[in-house]
Amino acid sequence: MNNKKEVIIVAPSLDEAIIKGSTFLKIDKSLLTYKILESSQDFIKVKFFLKKTPESDKFSLLENIDGYFKINYIDGAAYLTVYPPKGSGKPVYSEEVLNRMKLLNIKWISNLYIKDIIDRATGIPEKLTDWPEGADFRATIVVKIGDDKMSASISIIPPKKGGYEIKEGDVFSSLKERNIVFGIDEEAIKNIIKNREYNSEFVVVRGIEPINPKPENLIYNFDPNPGKPFLLDEYDRINLKELNFIQNVKKGDVLAEVKDSQAGRDGINIFGEPIPFVQAEKSKILVGENAEYDEPNKTIISLIDGHVTLRSGIITVSPIASFRNVDYSTGNIDFDGSVVISGTISDGFTVKARGSIQVGERIGKIKLISGADVILKAGINGSNEGSIECEGDLYSRFIESSNIISGSNLLVEESIMNSHLQVKNNIILVGKRAELIGGKTVLGGSLRLKKLGSSTELKTEVIIGIDPIKFRLIDKLKSELAEKKDTLIKLNETKNETEKDLKSNWNSKENVEKLNKIIIIVERYKDDIENMERELQEAKNLLYPANNRYVIVEYTLFSGVTIFYGKVEYNTGLINANKIVLKCINNQIIESGFNYKEIYRI
Repeated sequence: MNNKKEVIIVAPSLDEAIIKGSTFLKIDKSLLTYKILESSQDFIKVKFFLKKTPESDKFSLLENIDGYFKINYIDGAAYLTVYPPKGSGKPVYSEEVLNRMKLLNIKWISNLYIKDIIDRATGIPEKLTDWPEGADFRATIVVKIGDDKMSASISIIPPKKGGYEIKEGDVFSSLKERNIVFGIDEEAIKNIIKNREYNSEFVVVRGIEPINPKPENLIYNFDPNPGKPFLLDEYDRINLKELNFIQNVKKGDVLAEVKDSQAGRDGINIFGEPIPFVQAEKSKILVGENAEYDEPNKTIISLIDGHVTLRSGIITVSPIASFRNVDYSTGNIDFDGSVVISGTISDGFTVKARGSIQVGERIGKIKLISGADVILKAGINGSNEGSIECEGDLYSRFIESSNIISGSNLLVEESIMNSHLQVKNNIILVGKRAELIGGKTVLGGSLRLKKLGSSTELKTEVIIGIDPIKFRLIDKLKSELAEKKDTLIKLNETKNETEKDLKSNWNSKENVEKLNKIIIIVERYKDDIENMERELQEAKNLLYPANNRYVIVEYTLFSGVTIFYGKVEYNTGLINANKIVLKCINNQIIESGFNYKEIYRI
């Protein structure tokens, strides 16, 4: 048995040294801690430790430093500054920058562009994109160019008292500086300046769109949008039996017929560049897995027996796995298609499917993960342990004590009780009861139901008009911030210890260099933490609800219910409200009465 706890290895490269060190110490290389003693173009000398020690922990903090980044406002634009990692520290990832941009309402730009800045990691601010929200000190013309280069808008941020007023020539010059030469609406610009239309965005440049050939017109031999519009029975309930979610086809079935396209015409963008129309010969793009385009007959046929769906314009046939029940006889299910369970799922089991999941009977403490829709013919009582996550719609008769994440809509027939819901679009309850009681609900769209809350005043919280993804990104930023603060505490402890060592051995060159290095790292972490704290606060302040988001309560809104449109709170107080519609306009919640004849677009 090898009792060595450390070893010094000389090798041509660090990778080879790590392999030799792990072999000698008989330990997995992922558990090694090391210190580079000497390196050159020809060799590297590394000291490896069998396990982490206080000495190696301190060394890791000093030599292996994570990279970090800052987003700043400079002259009407967002600038990204990236600091590189050191040693084996974690680099900055483009996903982190994109998530931070989303929280700060900075418009999306190319992931490759961000990666280029990250790869350079110069520590110097580099322009990302226009960011007009930061301008606050002078009259500023913000020019926004559409991603397709077919339009441009301007917004004028007014000067502070005594500041320089914008003139027409300034606007034309700003457009010229951006090489915009075609489609400028001079009259619109004159009116904006004349009427001093500040803090509003106006489209003042438009190109001529190309007229593409009309895409092949598909005649579907299946329902491309099953379940919509939602079918109701005589009791005004969603009729799950008639929605035909799982559409079975046989091998060789004709799924769609393709008609010819029509000719197109070129356009011109705002930079005066011609925009050729797109040739119409892309019928095969419409065909996904297990489907095939029969070009001579201009038909799309199924290659297997399975379940046909249309998503993002692509016809796909996924295999279907059918089960009576999911239990110890089947184990957990992980299937690259759609899953149909005619019975139930025993507690503790997981069903994961790339396609849809349909369950016939009541379920409990289970986990469902779907890349499409989830259809519960009965419902779920998760006892606070059951969870469902789907990228499409979720349909159920009832939901109780469960955690739900839906990438589209949530449609429930009877009731939702004591559950945590995160729904990207709308929540609709249509049934005899159609009530939501207790729990916390976050949705990006609108909420329609008959009863919200209960007579027992059970705490019920609804956050409406904000994509739940933003909340998850904020939680992630909080977690990252906490980790940074923990690391800073360790660094300060190491700094204090090094200062003590230096007092007893004041002429130690090693300790002086070590202390200087710690001081630099501590300042970097402080700067990063301060920047993250500021951006976290800004992200919270930017939780504005989207427009045209309703809370529609057809019968009763009970006391004990709290509704948030972003930061704006609506509390029912001690009195129930009947037949009410809520909408947020200019950060004020507007109440109106519910009218069955009125059309609410949700």
